[in-house]
Amino acid sequence: MVVFGVVVALLLIAGLQLAVDDGPRSRVTVAIGLSLSPMGFGLAWGTPAVGVVCLALALRPRWRELFSRTFPRSAVWISVLSLSGLAVFIVWQGSTSGRTGAAISWNEPTRPDLPIGLVVTGVVLVAVVNSLFEEFLWRAGMADMLAPRDSTAAPWLIMVSLGFGLSHLYGTPGGWTGVVATACFGLAMAALRFCCRGSILLCVAVHAIADLVLLGMLYV
Repeated sequence: MVVFGVVVALLLIAGLQLAVDDGPRSRVTVAIGLSLSPMGFGLAWGTPAVGVVCLALALRPRWRELFSRTFPRSAVWISVLSLSGLAVFIVWQGSTSGRTGAAISWNEPTRPDLPIGLVVTGVVLVAVVNSLFEEFLWRAGMADMLAPRDSTAAPWLIMVSLGFGLSHLYGTPGGWTGVVATACFGLAMAALRFCCRGSILLCVAVHAIADLVLLGMLYV
């Protein structure tokens, strides 16, 4: 009920904002509220799919910028360091817990009793959809809605990255260690988008690889 109330409040605020100012930020606010609506009905698994559709429509005027193929050398290095950091985190967590699943999740996962091909297909699909949703939400939606595009943007980007980390408290990776790890990953993705001049294409690719590794360890 608490989650449902929060979602309803977000939708009301977004609707009022859209009524007053039919601008890009208002449309993104509405899209974020709609994206979170499945959680209010206990359907958290549907949030990424709904979110991708809503946020893609809200951000449609900026698709050319968001998906431009801008890959400077600094962006390549950030991508490599981000994935290397993920590998170090997984090895460290595994060595301290002794259990692969519990090392990166807040609980012990249950592997589905399904054909391996179907499981792999599901993992790939979830990784791609989730990475698109989270990059749309945190790097493109929340960051642009809150952070001004000037030298004062850094504090806002740090706050958004902290929010990204806290959203994984009961996710994968989970727990407070997971919060710190994903907050650092969020900062790296924010820096990556900055290096790519506003494009999230490389952010989505790196994020999808990270999700593939984590979900593959849990369910394959």
